[in-house]
This record gives sequence, C-alpha cells and structure tokens, in this order.
Amino acid sequence: MRKIKQISFLLLAFVCMLAGCTETNTTSTAKERKPGTVFEVDGQTLYGEEGKFGMIKLNGESGELAFAVGQGRHYQLYFLAEAEKVNGKLYNMMALHQETGKKVKLYEAGIENAQSGAKFALDQSGKWKINVTVNKEPYASFLITAE
Repeated sequence: MRKIKQISFLLLAFVCMLAGCTETNTTSTAKERKPGTVFEVDGQTLYGEEGKFGMIKLNGESGELAFAVGQGRHYQLYFLAEAEKVNGKLYNMMALHQETGKKVKLYEAGIENAQSGAKFALDQSGKWKINVTVNKEPYASFLITAE
C-alpha cells in the first residue's frame, strides 16, 4: 500500500511538471507571434513603446503582417507622452537591423494633434530597432520583426 502511495505521488508530481512546461511553451509562442512591444489603446493594437509612442498599419491585406518585407505600407503614428509639447515639432524615424547593423531612415515629418502618418518599407527580414526622435531628441525606441 505504501508503494502505491509513493508511485501515485511521483505520478502526480510528473503530471504537474508537464503542465508547467506546456504553459511556458505556449507563452513563448505567443510572444513570437507578436514581436517587439505590442499594446492596446482604445481597442487598437499598436507597436511601439507603451505610454510613449505607438503605430498601426493602415493599408494592405487583411490579416497580413504589420511589417511585411519589401512592401511599403502606410502607418498612423501616435505620440502618447507629452502630446502638447510635441505638437508642431519635427520627428524622425530610423531603423537599425539587429543582425547586419544596416541603418535606414524611415520617415521624417511634422507632428499635429499628437499624430502623424508615415510610409515606409523594410527591405530585410529580421529584428529591427526603431528609434524615434522629436526635434533631434530621443523620444521612443522599440523592436519590431519584419517578415
């Protein structure tokens, strides 16, 4: 009887361990599907730095990736922090490929009503660090994945 209790305990511990591993794998898979910083504001999924800067793709096919390699897309940009201080100022977006070190100037324009548009394409797949400056001062920085 004692052996049955020991085997039952070991079996229960093994099952709990398996359940924990499965949950961890599911979580990492979800992160892979949503690379970089992804957050929601007013029901919209934005890429950027939460509470500071966010962008959303406006055109393209339904269900396609937010950053499709070689396909120029139009994005709406939201300057979420200190909105009243950035209005009327010039922003600049640069991208740095994390593997090759390639730098690309994505877009530059003025900010109105804490928003702007941008149209750009990334020519290489992989992780890109996006740096946003306002009047040449660092404003936001985040990672995205182009596929």
